[in-house]
Amino acid sequence: MPNIEIHGLNRFNADAVKVRIDTAMQKSGFGDKAITTTYNDDTVGCEGEILPYLRIYSSEDNGEYIAARILEANIVMDIEIAKLEKFIPAKK
Repeated sequence: MPNIEIHGLNRFNADAVKVRIDTAMQKSGFGDKAITTTYNDDTVGCEGEILPYLRIYSSEDNGEYIAARILEANIVMDIEIAKLEKFIPAKK
C-alpha cells in the first residue's frame, strides 16, 4: 500500500494536487490501496525559497513506478522515494 505525502503546499494547492495524484493512482490500478496524505507545513530552502515536494512510502518495490505515474499526471514537484521495511494492516 503506497502512501504519498504532499509537503510544502497551502491547503488549496495541496488539495488540487491530491485530486490529481488520486486520479493517477486509480488509473494505475492501485484503487483504494493508495493513500495520499497532505501536510500543512513549510518547506523552505537555505536561501528562503519555497521547496514543496512529494514523498512516496511503499512496502513494495514500486516507488519509481508510482513516481512515473505522478509525473505523467503533469505534477511538477520533487519526489522522494522511501522503502518501508514492512506494512502491518489493522485486523478487522
